[in-house]
Amino acid sequence: MPDPARRITIRIGGQAVKDGRISVSLLTRTLHLAQQALFQVAVSQQRRPLGKGGRYPASVEKECELFLVETRPGSRSAVLELPPREQPHLPQIPDPGESALDELKRTMHCVSAGDSDSIRSMLPNLSHRRLIVSTIAAMMPREGADYTVEASIDSGEHLSQMAHPGDDYISAVIGTAETAPETRVALIEAHCTARLTAEGELKKLIKVIDFRIEEDDVRPYRTEEIVWRGRVFLLKRQLACEARKEYGFWVLESKMPTIRAYAKTREEAIQEFGREFAMLWDEYAQVQDSGLTDDALALKRQMNRIVREVRG
Repeated sequence: MPDPARRITIRIGGQAVKDGRISVSLLTRTLHLAQQALFQVAVSQQRRPLGKGGRYPASVEKECELFLVETRPGSRSAVLELPPREQPHLPQIPDPGESALDELKRTMHCVSAGDSDSIRSMLPNLSHRRLIVSTIAAMMPREGADYTVEASIDSGEHLSQMAHPGDDYISAVIGTAETAPETRVALIEAHCTARLTAEGELKKLIKVIDFRIEEDDVRPYRTEEIVWRGRVFLLKRQLACEARKEYGFWVLESKMPTIRAYAKTREEAIQEFGREFAMLWDEYAQVQDSGLTDDALALKRQMNRIVREVRG
């Protein structure tokens, strides 16, 4: 019988999962972040310093490596499991992998729920808390994302939906206000190898360093419907837009029709793309042919070839 204490199920759904298909980059990114968070929790429980070069202690990797043991249809579900126990289970001796996985589940729930007090209680060490909360938040979809993430955070099969708690919450939870100056210096050295002694210089550096982990979701934006202010444009075929980051901004770009949407986050860029699409529809597709130039008429025909129906 599978042991739920050694398993976590992560399910990805939403518009990004269509007909049982899911982007490999979205799936691997989400599972990779879950694995990294588990390693980080294990290091925190052992009260060990964070390693350099992205490596974790060999014992942590041995006890906490997750293995894909099952996939389920519909919304893409991945059942992940710790390696088999090397020793018989003894209730009086906590299993390091199980202990880390249990705390990861509880931490995921608290981050999603915006529970600051519990996070600070579970992760009193600031450097560990900063890394773990940032990693967990990075795997959670922001408002407006085209996918959802659910995880089994209790001993049963129930899946709870995970939601990004927002940057204000993350800044408050991983802030440096409660730490002494020497602790802040140690944290900054771990990230940028700079050695500071003056408190004034330290404060300036804290303002410009971003400690959050953001593994960018650069998979193409694919959709069969575009929503803007209550209107839904149902498309005749899937529209695929290139997604990339330029100078800190997200860019979504489609060739037919030609649209470039810019925003600070991927989700905001999707909303901006919807605004641009609706504007083109109103200004070209809804205008009589006689009132359009040749280029505008070509764009109108292009829009009509794409849109099957408009609702709302």
